[in-house]
Amino acid sequence: MRESRHIELNTNNNQEKEKIINYKIIIWSVFLFLILTIGIFLILYVDYRNKENKNIINEFNKGVLSESKNNSDMQNIINLINTQKYDEAIIATDKQIEQQPTAALYFYKGIAYLNSGRYEKCIDAYNKSIELNPNNIYAYLNKADCLADLENYKEAASVIDQALAIDPGNNILLNKKTIFESYIK
Repeated sequence: MRESRHIELNTNNNQEKEKIINYKIIIWSVFLFLILTIGIFLILYVDYRNKENKNIINEFNKGVLSESKNNSDMQNIINLINTQKYDEAIIATDKQIEQQPTAALYFYKGIAYLNSGRYEKCIDAYNKSIELNPNNIYAYLNKADCLADLENYKEAASVIDQALAIDPGNNILLNKKTIFESYIK
């Protein structure tokens, strides 16, 4: 009788150990699933933001190239930015600005500074672009992104408000404002 009782206890112990192991497997599986889901979400968000910014820049490029007197120089600056040669793009914009400063040149200079992480200079370039063309909502939008990268969400939302005064129904601006305001504490 003692032997059968001992075997029965061992069986119960093994079942308890198996249950614990199964619970651990389930917990780790759920944890890994959550980590994977968050990773996918972040990748999709970054991809979305990059596509959104590319669309904004492409729309602006069409207008600039149709208005520009020196199309080849402007196209060169755009190509330098697209190939991530930001320092060369800044030098090229500076040369053009010396000849004839335009809002578009400062806008592209701002893009080069933004993409190279030089946010203070980026803001200065967009301020100059806005000064020369106060109706360019893309300059406001990129300036706001620059401010957001500096975690100055309140001022970024304020800049978006200025752009919304120009184009009140713009969905990109409305979405950005919502995002920036969600970070304001």
